[in-house]
Amino acid sequence: MGEDRGEGGQAGVFDAGALRGLVGDEPALMLQILVCFDEVATGVREGLLRAAGAGDAGEAGLLGHSLKSSARAVGAFPLATLCARLEAEAEAGPGDGIGPLVGEVVDALDAALAAMEAWCDARAAARDRECAL
Repeated sequence: MGEDRGEGGQAGVFDAGALRGLVGDEPALMLQILVCFDEVATGVREGLLRAAGAGDAGEAGLLGHSLKSSARAVGAFPLATLCARLEAEAEAGPGDGIGPLVGEVVDALDAALAAMEAWCDARAAARDRECAL
């Protein structure tokens, strides 16, 4: 399973084995899902930063909720855990502490996206080596 761990600077921020468990050993489909996740998550990232800047804990919680399940599905487990924490914090009521938690979520998202990109690059390099043989 070591080859399934995203590198991206932090071990364990992305586990491609979770995604493989969802769609099977279909590298092209896995890559396509990760590209879609990147696009959607990048939009959520921007929304989270806006919500934190406006002090809108409710919006931040909704965005955390929307990101939580997809993060789990693609294997970004630490990100999903932080999203669940953000969602729970927002449900507990408006609080001044939402900004730092949004910062943690954004950092985890950035790390997960970097790890996914590294995994995709490694898969592409491996495919290129196989084609060269």
